[in-house]
Amino acid sequence: MKKIIFAIILLNLSASSVFAQKNTHSKAKDEVPKKPVKEIHWIDGKEPDFEDSVKKYKKPAFVYVYIDGWEDVARFNQNVLADSNIINFVDSNFMAYKVNMEFDMHNAMKFAIDGVPDVILFDKNAAPMAILKGYQDPKEFRKFLKQRLK
Repeated sequence: MKKIIFAIILLNLSASSVFAQKNTHSKAKDEVPKKPVKEIHWIDGKEPDFEDSVKKYKKPAFVYVYIDGWEDVARFNQNVLADSNIINFVDSNFMAYKVNMEFDMHNAMKFAIDGVPDVILFDKNAAPMAILKGYQDPKEFRKFLKQRLK
């Protein structure tokens, strides 16, 4: 009889423990959700038919070349690519590709990318029309983009 009572108590304790763990996880879900940050609509930069896509949709391309962990890249992401005016401008006027140079050395060499962050703009025929090397503040970057679309 003592073994049965002990088993029932043990079963109740383990059930309570499982419930408590589930309850703490659900509390974390009930916290105020972070407001989603709007970002540029990126297309996979490894898409094999990049040039064909640009020509097909007759829309210039914006290619952002970066390496994770670099200070200038982090500043560019935070100050420039997170700017709502730039997000709207890029999404409205370009097909945007994001290419991590660590994993795509072929394109880095093809376009003489020797530092990051860099932005390469392509015209509607997939021909390179401009390369912006390094960090620029949002105002200068917006000016650069607008001048290239004229």
